[in-house]
Amino acid sequence: MVNISRLVLKDVMLIWRFFALLLAGEVLLMLVLALQLTGLRSQLGSIAAIAAFVGGFLICFRSTATEEKNRALQFIKMLPVSTPELVVAKFAVNIVLVTANFALLFTAVALGAVLWGVQSDIGAAEFASALAGQVVVNAVFVSTAMAFGSEKAIWAPFALLFVLFNVMLNLDSLGLGPVAAFVLENSARICVVAALLVVLMAWATKVAMARRRTFG
Repeated sequence: MVNISRLVLKDVMLIWRFFALLLAGEVLLMLVLALQLTGLRSQLGSIAAIAAFVGGFLICFRSTATEEKNRALQFIKMLPVSTPELVVAKFAVNIVLVTANFALLFTAVALGAVLWGVQSDIGAAEFASALAGQVVVNAVFVSTAMAFGSEKAIWAPFALLFVLFNVMLNLDSLGLGPVAAFVLENSARICVVAALLVVLMAWATKVAMARRRTFG
């Protein structure tokens, strides 16, 4: 547990400046859109969700690619740190930063909605479901990056995001309206399923890394 906490702290210290700049850029984007396109003020929640998805991907890429570039992971493997500890720490730091980015961005959007006197288009259920989806998408990237390298993993989120956004934009034409309603009505269960998927991907990553180290 001590090793995991130290690894998480190490990643946070390496990425916090990038995280702060990313969040500031996302908030600035929301502000510019709200000031330039006043008709979008009531839809900033949905726009913020898309921005947070992209931001979450950048966080994951930064946290994995930086270590590969600096060969830090090879050095860490020389220390008394197990593969499960490496995997848990990397997944944990990404979940923490992605959740923080999501929450802080939506807090800014909520404050803007109050300031401009408009009703936000995303409530608690939508927020929980979107965050669960964000965590799962980023877990796919982290898993692929740790098992096969960030250069191969970079394409995974783009494919997932492309499919996700197209489905979101064509819910009615695809006949998925009832599915979306079910997701929103069962956001707590969706979060549980998302957590189980993340645990499963972390386990698969641990197995893949152990095999690569043994046979690669």
